[in-house]
Amino acid sequence: MTDIFDLKEDSNFAFREKKLMEYATLKAKIKIMNDAKEKEEAFRELQQIGKHLGLYNQK
Repeated sequence: MTDIFDLKEDSNFAFREKKLMEYATLKAKIKIMNDAKEKEEAFRELQQIGKHLGLYNQK
């Protein structure tokens, strides 16, 4: 959970908003990708961003 906080900033709103935009953009790109290997790599990156944002279960 601490991955979503930037201790250098007074507010983490901008950091979280940036990560949410990255997540949404990458998710849209994955939908139009044709190469399975590239799609798999992008999906792994999407999962990492999602975990940092708390969108997926932390295991």
